[in-house]
Amino acid sequence: MPGSQIGRAIICIANEHAGDTILGATFRSEVAGDRAIRVVFDLASGADIQLLPIDLLVCISYWRPGATGAGMPTGAIAFEALKGNDIHPSDIVATQPDGLHNTRRCWCVLDMRVTEPVRIIPATLLVPYVQQPSRCNAELEKTDMLPLWFWQVNGSLGVPIIADGFTCLPETPSRVKASSLKVGFWWRNYGPLEKQVQLRIKSAQPNTPITTRRLAKTIAGAVQNAMNAYEESSINRTDWYDQRYIIGTGAGHISVRDVILLGFIFVSPGRIMPLLQLRPDFGVFAVFAM
Repeated sequence: MPGSQIGRAIICIANEHAGDTILGATFRSEVAGDRAIRVVFDLASGADIQLLPIDLLVCISYWRPGATGAGMPTGAIAFEALKGNDIHPSDIVATQPDGLHNTRRCWCVLDMRVTEPVRIIPATLLVPYVQQPSRCNAELEKTDMLPLWFWQVNGSLGVPIIADGFTCLPETPSRVKASSLKVGFWWRNYGPLEKQVQLRIKSAQPNTPITTRRLAKTIAGAVQNAMNAYEESSINRTDWYDQRYIIGTGAGHISVRDVILLGFIFVSPGRIMPLLQLRPDFGVFAVFAM
């Protein structure tokens, strides 16, 4: 397989996503790699450019770090939004013309590199039908694998889950049209947990996109509720697997004021898991000394 076009394309994807990333630090590098392969092959197969071999198309469609086109967030692992794919405008990052390209180019951010992976809050992926591989794969084939990121209007990534009004986020439509979502959690030290959230207010028209701001606000509320449930279920507990990720208000513990919502991924149709990070001034080096 390594000598085939598919094999070379997979090697290219693996190389592009190597290192510390948000998805890798959250769910492990194997999970991040599998999702990258799925979304890239989906984007490549939907492209109008069908004359190029799949390995060449994949390799030339990644954003190259150091490229001069302005507009790409620092650390982004991005794949070109190839024509033929129905990518929602809210999921597109545009770069300006540079010396090699005379036109504006559009990209999808598949993952983000991080310099302090310890700040990313780790979780176990909620896999559908884990005991039934064929059914699991069929469910994953129907799942939207492109992460949805919460970019502030100033271009920075993420929003505190206790943000005031979430006005730092744009009030623009997202690709999500569902009336409700299941928000899954499986934080390190804790068990699986799920919260159902309603996205659409009663006066809203059905099948209209949910705004980015409302999405973030609703999911952030679910994160707060999950953290409260985890904390209440662990009173007097002492058998922690990882002392670095204990929810609570004690010294070195993680409270709702410490958590930033970066975005989320779909783990199955209608079910998501949030991507979370500790605030920059949490004191990670003092608290997380190994």
